[in-house]
Amino acid sequence: MEEQAKNLAKSTAAIIIFSLLGKFFGLSRETLIAYQYGSGMEKAAWTVAQSSTGLMSALITEAIATTFIPQLQKVNLNEGPGAKDKFTSNMISVSLVLAIVVASLGIIFAPAIANITGGGFDPETKALTIVLIRYSMPLIIFAATVGIFTGYLQFNNLFAAAGAVNLPYNIIYIIYLVFLTPAFGIKGLAAISVLAVLSQVLFLIPSILKADFHFKPILNFKDKYTQQALILAMPVLVSVSINNINTIFNKYLATGLGNAAVSRLDYANKINLVILGIFITAITSVVFPAMSRAFAEKNYLLGKQIMNGSVKSVLLITVPSTIGMAVLARPIIEIALQYGAFTPEDTLETAKVLVFYSPVLIFLSINNVLNRVFFSIQDTKTPFYIGMCNVAINVSLNLLVVHILGVRGLAGSVTIATTVACGLRFLILRKRIGHLGMSSYLRAIIKTCLAGVIMAIFCSVTFFPLEMVLAGLLTGAKLRLAKLALLLLVALCSAFLYGLVLYFLGFREVKDIVHLVSSKLEARKKRKALN
Repeated sequence: MEEQAKNLAKSTAAIIIFSLLGKFFGLSRETLIAYQYGSGMEKAAWTVAQSSTGLMSALITEAIATTFIPQLQKVNLNEGPGAKDKFTSNMISVSLVLAIVVASLGIIFAPAIANITGGGFDPETKALTIVLIRYSMPLIIFAATVGIFTGYLQFNNLFAAAGAVNLPYNIIYIIYLVFLTPAFGIKGLAAISVLAVLSQVLFLIPSILKADFHFKPILNFKDKYTQQALILAMPVLVSVSINNINTIFNKYLATGLGNAAVSRLDYANKINLVILGIFITAITSVVFPAMSRAFAEKNYLLGKQIMNGSVKSVLLITVPSTIGMAVLARPIIEIALQYGAFTPEDTLETAKVLVFYSPVLIFLSINNVLNRVFFSIQDTKTPFYIGMCNVAINVSLNLLVVHILGVRGLAGSVTIATTVACGLRFLILRKRIGHLGMSSYLRAIIKTCLAGVIMAIFCSVTFFPLEMVLAGLLTGAKLRLAKLALLLLVALCSAFLYGLVLYFLGFREVKDIVHLVSSKLEARKKRKALN
């Protein structure tokens, strides 16, 4: 168990490092988009078009990767290791055929998709949205292969390449935005999105070959394991992408509030999901294969132990991230996005949206872990039904508050709906797999929130007074660099204070980290002494 924990920790660390690099380039991509397009008409059309194709791409990638791993585990147990390549090859072929059909339908029915996702747009913006949807729709074809490759690598405990898969994706975007935007504009950006996803496939191929995968030209829709994977994938299509579905509906309502509202909602959501993409995806990617094996072998105690550790790790990361983003929303947006066409007004309004959006990070992250528990026990229907409740609550709240709180109300509705869905998941899981140790979760929430409040006070009394001092001394690029340095320093000190408070509160995961680091340092000292 201890050795498994060490391996999980190493794998998680590897994914976090690569995800951190990927998100750095992803943030650079969003900064360049903000510089070029601000929150104007082209950005609004791009946001809605990418939400449409991006949702379909994410649905296919996530659904396949999520159902593929448990099925691959079943094939490995029932048919032997030799059947893995045959099943994987068939899944690639079947998924490609289905993705081509979906992409073709998306191109044909682009006007209908634009009416659904951008219903409040003026005719000019809607016409551009249709064009952008058609240009970017083929990316779905390559997304299917990315999902299978990622699942195969994770099953074989090869997490580094899967964690780094967004690096080539974002680099392709950045090259275009820096060098080619003046020549090809926003339409070229939509077309380049297809090349960006293709680059992910090419990036993963060397690792797939290293995993000793041998593709076999098979296309068998009647294969029982493939059929089971596709059947399980149907409800997963909704359950793993609830946040995307809620975001699309929010953007639909935001189109009635003007192009700027759509863009600001999108920018706030992208900033908020940076933490999810770096840390939480790493945790869920690593623990999902381990949970699948535990529950497949009917080892419910081990499965629940992995779940418990995962949820607490999520709380450890997301609570301070949420509080920090709420307190420092304005400087974060200013430093990350306020360039070129992105104005100071855009910064202030986007920051307000981020404050309402940030709490969703906690519950969305926990939901990601709990969904993996359901999928590990071959239950994809329950997350589907909970997901539908999530959407229903979000839609109802949106319709109630959109004309009162505007775009901020749309963001807050997502938070409330996701929180309710999180509670439902815990209640149903307790009935499905027995005692979950809810008191330990409650203690973890209280401790992390207390430490987070102390951290927030520290952030407020240090950053803003020092920012005013810098504003009186510096201007232009020097002031921006100084603010960035101050933000990073305050964030680093706040994280240390947060960890210190949790250590004295007896938070086990923090104590384990301290013990691990001290053991490593002690071992290094002993090696130096022997040398």
